[in-house]
Amino acid sequence: ADVGTDWVRQWVAQEYGADIPGIAEAFETLGEVWEVPLPPAYGRPFTPIVYGYMSMVIHYPGRQEERRKRGAYPDNWETIDFCAIYRTGIEEMRKGDLVPVLQQLDRILAGYPPAVEAFQRLARDAGRRRDEAGMLALFAEMKLTSARVMDFALRGCGSRGMLREELAGQKHRIEAVLAQLYEPEGAHRMLRLWWEPAYEFMRRA
Repeated sequence: ADVGTDWVRQWVAQEYGADIPGIAEAFETLGEVWEVPLPPAYGRPFTPIVYGYMSMVIHYPGRQEERRKRGAYPDNWETIDFCAIYRTGIEEMRKGDLVPVLQQLDRILAGYPPAVEAFQRLARDAGRRRDEAGMLALFAEMKLTSARVMDFALRGCGSRGMLREELAGQKHRIEAVLAQLYEPEGAHRMLRLWWEPAYEFMRRA
């Protein structure tokens, strides 16, 4: 149920000890999942930002039918090439109708920066749960970076070098945050899911 922006802002102020204008809208903006349709044979869409488990249809040769039988992930995660999944998703996007894709990307690129700023203010001003506030700000920044990588991948906008540096600079921050939330194997998996595909794409670009 939609509890309303005032309630969300009050809840954040109560939990984090900081009253942040625009924080409810920031949660709404960054919480929306962007799904891009793949050709019908795949059976599920591709999620460009940051990662969606439905993109695993690209991993399985049998696409969605095999994914339904095996589960979202195989038993051995080391068999998954998340970088290849990411590259294939981008290749399929390029072959499809880019008009609606770029229209949505433009909305994302306009909406993410103020949302990221709201989470950065939360991280800076939080009087309680500061580690968690810092995590939210970092994840918000990752989504914005991922959107900029998509902009570069689909229409060549942005600086290749700056995007590489931005992604490289995020790695140690992500590792530090994940170390507080996951056991080592889980943190390793999350880094492979959330960070490595975009970094490898830009490294090869």
